[in-house]
Amino acid sequence: MTKMPNAFGRDGRAADRRPERGFTVTELLVVIAIIAVVVGLVFVAFPKVTAAARASQCKANQRAIALASMAYAADNKGRLVSPRTDPWESVGGYQAFPQAGSYRHYWVAAFNSAALPGHGTNLTTTSPNRETLDALRNGALWDYTGNPSVYRSPFDPTRRLRSYSINGFVGVKLHDDSNSGALASIPAQFKHDTTTASRIPQPSKTMYTVGEWDRFDLTQGRDFNFNGFLVNPDPDTRYWFDLPAVWNPDIAVSYCDGSTGTVPLRNRTLMDADDDGHDFVEPAPALDFHEFRRMMLPGLIN
Repeated sequence: MTKMPNAFGRDGRAADRRPERGFTVTELLVVIAIIAVVVGLVFVAFPKVTAAARASQCKANQRAIALASMAYAADNKGRLVSPRTDPWESVGGYQAFPQAGSYRHYWVAAFNSAALPGHGTNLTTTSPNRETLDALRNGALWDYTGNPSVYRSPFDPTRRLRSYSINGFVGVKLHDDSNSGALASIPAQFKHDTTTASRIPQPSKTMYTVGEWDRFDLTQGRDFNFNGFLVNPDPDTRYWFDLPAVWNPDIAVSYCDGSTGTVPLRNRTLMDADDDGHDFVEPAPALDFHEFRRMMLPGLIN
């Protein structure tokens, strides 16, 4: 019968075993070097990954607002929400724009939120206070969004509640439902009634929302965006009433059909525009101005 080998020698003593082999110094250095390279790659890629995630969320927020407006229109005989957020300013004081009670359709109601001394009513129009949550809740779209995070871009470095504005040429009887002050300079051929969705000739090409940053308001402790987003559609002016928030070289927008996209900046002048975020004349050839001008109301403004 064949005997099975065991761990003992013939004399009963434990057999010699080869000691287990560990890592050499060279091998440890190689492993450390590989780990360092991987960590370095992660640190390089992480900002890009987080920026991409924020950009995706920014577009998702704007898509939610655009779809909410479409749902609102479906429930209101095609009536779109107004891009206005504050009462109309008149020479004698402040009042809700009296045009057929259009203030009921304001997508954000940034009045009756904070005291305005000397006017007898509670408005935030010239108040140093921030736009409150009540401004969002009292707006026409709240029942369709119901979430304050939808109104704020993940790129927004401020503490304000709302980052986005609605195209001032959509959901109005004329641009931004106002024809006073600087807005009176817009020529008559660019004034169109777009109160209902059926009056938007090219919804898939018509910008609906965009991030806006009223930087002038920030210096006064007032960090919300007034009313609709506007550029002067007269191509000879190269005039921005408002400037988009340039958090990225590619500006996220939504369109009137609920789709989203990005508008790449071609001219870096917008990155270094004047501090107040308003009333900017873009130097020729004004590539970005013309790109946004064409998106305000294509089919009617070309």
